[in-house]
Amino acid sequence: MTSTFSSASHPVKTFEKSLIVPSAFVPCLDKPVCVFVRFVDVRKIRNQGLAVDCEDDCDVQKILSSIQNQEKLKKNITHVQPKGKLPKVIFYSITNDIKEPELTEVIRLRLGVTDETIKVKFKLKGRKEGTSHWVVETSPSTFHLLTKNKKILLDLTVYLVREFIGVRRCFKCQNFGHTQNNCNNNIPF
Repeated sequence: MTSTFSSASHPVKTFEKSLIVPSAFVPCLDKPVCVFVRFVDVRKIRNQGLAVDCEDDCDVQKILSSIQNQEKLKKNITHVQPKGKLPKVIFYSITNDIKEPELTEVIRLRLGVTDETIKVKFKLKGRKEGTSHWVVETSPSTFHLLTKNKKILLDLTVYLVREFIGVRRCFKCQNFGHTQNNCNNNIPF
């Protein structure tokens, strides 16, 4: 089970089968809480938070109930059920005259899908002038149909469709997860 907890002043991230507890809650305890829970991993996260991975859903529920029993903890920590990420596809070399609603409508008509979760996330610069690559987030069933067909017809032009896996890599330090604009490493060349 994935659980998210955040203090009123600190937003937090979620992890699968995790319990995320901000470090701000520790001084709020009225009395020590004795809960027998099997932890898999405990790690710090940004905004002074703490991520606790539990072995199963029962352990997460024990922690949740102990937090609900203490008034100060209940005020400072909120539980949020995270949403799963949807798969993304990329449409290559789409002309800039095509608008977002037109593309989503064509996807629905061509595939015969009544899915409302088709959203254009962002555009990337295309190879040719006047074109761009569009990254679209869809439901898993629509994603499967798009990647199976590999092409979509729009205004008498066939556009290629592939799965989009966005990996950021810094060209300064060669690490993953950020770009060179946000790089904090000072590596001499």
